[in-house]
Parts: sequence; C-alpha cells; structure tokens
Amino acid sequence: MHALFIVFEQLANTKMKSNRNGRALEYLLVEKFTQFYCSPMLSAQTEHDQCRDRDHYHSLPIEMQRYYSQHCETFVQWVKAHRVADEGSVEIIRISDHDAVKGDVTDIRLVTATEQYNLSLKHNNNAVKHQRPGNLFAQLGIANKAEEKRYRAEITAISNQFFARASQYKTDLFNVVKSHDESIILSFYDAMCQLVVDTINSQPVSAEESFDFLVGNCNFDKVIISRDYIEVLPFSDIIKPTLLTAKQTSHNHIQLDFDNGFSFDMRLHTASSRFSVGKTINQKFDTRLISDSVKRFFLS
Repeated sequence: MHALFIVFEQLANTKMKSNRNGRALEYLLVEKFTQFYCSPMLSAQTEHDQCRDRDHYHSLPIEMQRYYSQHCETFVQWVKAHRVADEGSVEIIRISDHDAVKGDVTDIRLVTATEQYNLSLKHNNNAVKHQRPGNLFAQLGIANKAEEKRYRAEITAISNQFFARASQYKTDLFNVVKSHDESIILSFYDAMCQLVVDTINSQPVSAEESFDFLVGNCNFDKVIISRDYIEVLPFSDIIKPTLLTAKQTSHNHIQLDFDNGFSFDMRLHTASSRFSVGKTINQKFDTRLISDSVKRFFLS
C-alpha cells in the first residue's frame, strides 16, 4: 500500500507541475507583451492572474526560465510584426478556463481599436481537450434525449460489469484491481471505447459542431513552446468538415477522422484513483491532434 501511495503522490506532483508550468508560461508571455508594446493595458482580472502566477514562474528551474523568456520575447516580436502592430493602446487579456466550455480556447487575447488577436498557449504538448464520455451527445451536437438516455444506460451497465468483477478484491482503488487482474480495467476501457465509437458512427452526428468542440469556434493561433523551438499553428479560415468517422485503435484509444484533413487521438483514462460502487466512474478522454491541414511554421 505504501508503494501505491507513492505512485499516486508522483501522479499528483506531475499534474501540479504541469499546471504550474502552464500558468507560468501565460504569466511570462503577458509580461513580455507588456514590456514590448508601447501602450499596453491589462484587464482587472488579468492583473489578478499575473499576481497569482508570478511565483509559479519564479519557482521554475533556471534553465526553464531561460528558454521561457527567450521564446516569449521571440514570439512577441513576431506578433508585433505579423499580427498586432504596435500602434496605439493594446489591451492584454488572460481568458479564464470557464470560457473554454463555450468553445473559446483562447488563453491570451490582444485587443486594439480595430482588431482582436487570440492565441492558445501550450507548453510542450499538443493536447486539445479533456472531455468526459458521459457528455458525448452534447459534444457531437446531437439533440435526441431518448438516444442519449439509452447511451447513458449503457455506460451504467458497463460500469456495473466492472463493479461486479472488481468486488472480489474488496477495494475502491483502481490500481489495486489492476495489480490483481489488469483485464478488468482493460475490459472496462474496451467496452467504453466501443460504445463511444458505435455511437459516433451510428448517430446523426454534426461533424461541424464536433470539430468546433475539439478545436474551438474562433480564429486563433495555437502556440506550442518547447525547449528548442516555438511552433505556431494558425487556426483560421479552416474548411469545416461534413463527415466524422471513429475507430477504436486499442483498449483505451479512439481515433477520430474528419473529412477536412484533421484527425485526433482520444485516450480514455480514469480521472480519479478511486471508484464508488453504484456511482458514475470518473473518466475522461485525453484528446490530442495527430494530423491536420494547418500550415504550421516554427520560430527559433
């Protein structure tokens, strides 16, 4: 049990570091925008967020602070030259995560008297969503309450099968079940993924709404900063898809293919270390972009 606690502690620390790194990156980029634009303005909420996240940046390893600073300066200079000219006042706004629920994936927005520039900022990853399978019908743009009720009933049935098989080990920890019989976990993942795939391929899915849910419904640049480079993906004027197909690629992976050249990998995982018999199992998809028709480019 002590070893299991160490595993959970390591996972929690990884998540905390990822959150710290992301907030630190947003903080520093806003600082660089403020430094290099002649007439910057910060919204009240952005001022608050900057104060909140200052310590996150200063707690980073020195090497990470170095390349964060270098790449943020490079990117700001590129934005000034190619996106938002340094002419007049520029309002710099950090967008809260709550807005992402509405389809806006913007992390930082620049607003002038004549234009608005949105950017989605990532550190060293290509994640797009962390959606829950229980909300699939809303994500697909399907308004059929009867079919959604049937879908949710099937989720409950799959969960009950898991509970029945796991009950012999008298635990509420997924890792304990996995250590005794991994097939119980894999069967749960497999059944859930098959249900999601069958639902996507059999229902009158709105490919456009599904695409907008994953990618975002406003024009923006997705910016991925890593140690060695800056990757920029302009998500603007993208052809909307008319068809979506899904296929299961492993026990807990699904591939989504849109007919506009975009494909995504969805990895199903439990979002909690524990489960409660009879209650909804806390699970999410970690969704990543694996191919696209965006003409990306790199800054160094």
